[in-house]
Amino acid sequence: MRNHYIDVAKVIFSITIVTTHLFLLGYDRNYGFLAVEFFFFASGFFMMRSIAKRKDDPVPPGRFIYHKIAIFFPLFISAEIIALAFRSYVGFSTEGLTTPDFFTIIVMSINELLFLQMSNIPCYCGIGIGWYFSAMILGMCILYPIALQRPNYSSTLAPAIAVILLGLIYTYIGTLDIPDALVFGVPSGLIRGIADMCLGMFGFTCCERLRNTKLTSKGSILLTIIVVVMIIITVYYMVFGKDAPYQFITIIMLWCIVVIAASDKCLVFVKEGTRTESILSHFGTISLLLLLNHYYIFDCIARLYPDDKPVLLVYSTITILLCVIACYCLSKVLTRIMNSIKKICIETDHSE
Repeated sequence: MRNHYIDVAKVIFSITIVTTHLFLLGYDRNYGFLAVEFFFFASGFFMMRSIAKRKDDPVPPGRFIYHKIAIFFPLFISAEIIALAFRSYVGFSTEGLTTPDFFTIIVMSINELLFLQMSNIPCYCGIGIGWYFSAMILGMCILYPIALQRPNYSSTLAPAIAVILLGLIYTYIGTLDIPDALVFGVPSGLIRGIADMCLGMFGFTCCERLRNTKLTSKGSILLTIIVVVMIIITVYYMVFGKDAPYQFITIIMLWCIVVIAASDKCLVFVKEGTRTESILSHFGTISLLLLLNHYYIFDCIARLYPDDKPVLLVYSTITILLCVIACYCLSKVLTRIMNSIKKICIETDHSE
C-alpha cells in the first residue's frame, strides 16, 4: 500500500512552492522555496530504499536513472511544449519576437529537456523550475553509484557532506533561492540538490531504525500528531513567515516529516482498495503537474494583462487548472506514442 502521508505532503508543499512564485504577479516573496527541500529529501530517501530492496540484485546506475526519468518525462515534455507555446505567444505579442528567435528558443529548450540546466550549459528555461529536475537527475547520477558501492555512506559521510554543502551556499550566496548562482563554478541548485539528497539518504537509515521500533497505539497517535503539526508549522512559516533565522529549523522539520511519514508508523486512515485510496494514489501526479505548470503561467499572465493583482491571480488560477488538465492529457498521448514506438522497435529486433 502506498504511503499517503507522503503523497498528501507532496501536494501541500507543491502548492507552497506555487505561492512563492506569486512575486511574479506583484505579491511579496515568501519562504515557499524551502518546500523544494522536501522533494529532494524524498528523492534521496527513496533512492536509498531502492538500493536496500535490491541489495542482492542491484539495479545498474544507467537503468535506475532511466527508470526515474521515465516516471515523469511524459509530463515534463508535455509541460515544456505548453510552456513554449505560452512564452512564444507572449513574445510575439509583447516583445517583438521574430521567427529566427523562436527557432533559437526551440533549440535551446532541448537542453532543458536533457536536464542540463544545472550543468552550466546554456538553456532556455521554458518551464521555469527545470533546475529542480536537472539537479535531481544530476545528483542521482553522482550519488547512486556511490551509495551502490558504499552502502554505509548514507549513515556516515552523507550527513556531514550535506551540512558542509549547505553551509557553503549560505556562506557564499546567503540564500537557497538562487539556483543559478555559482559556488566555485558549480550552480548552487546542484549543490543544494546533492546536499538535500544526502540528508534524504541519511533519513532512510534513521527511518529503518524507527521502522524496527515497536510502538503502541498511543505511540502511533503521537507520531501522527507530530507529522500533522510539523506540516502545519512549516507551511505557515514558508507562506507567512518573515524571520530568516528559522530557515534551518524549517529544513530540519521537513526532513523529520519525510522520515516519520515514510516509517509506516503513523495511523492509517484509508483502507486499501477503497475509492479514497484510489484518489490519494494520484496525489503524487497532481503535485508534479502543479510544479510543472505554474511558473511560466505567472510570468506570461503578468506580461499580458494590466497590473491588477486580484485579476492576475484569478486569471492565473484558471489558466493553471486548464494547463494542468492539458498537460495530463497530452502526457497520456505522448506515453501511448512512445510505447508504440518502443513496441515497434522490439518487434523489429525480434524479426531480425
